Amino acid sequence: MEAYGKVPSRFRIPFEETIRQINELILSSTERLEGEINAGTDLEILRHISTSVSRAAQVLMDHASAIIHGSSQTMDQEEIDTMIGK
Repeated sequence: MEAYGKVPSRFRIPFEETIRQINELILSSTERLEGEINAGTDLEILRHISTSVSRAAQVLMDHASAIIHGSSQTMDQEEIDTMIGK
């Protein structure tokens, strides 16, 4: 934690963007799933949505890990949307 302020921006900015994307994915997916549940959506469809979201979150966490280990690549919103079927 103490070293975080000294991390070069070429790593810190992509890392923070990836964490923002993870947070947004989780919050929007929670809202989406809540709406689907309240609408009485079929369990199989809920399972598909949940699995897609889980996979997208894992990919984003893999990106965060890669950034920690020296990569500066992030995912754009279109890639995330495609993964979760938006």
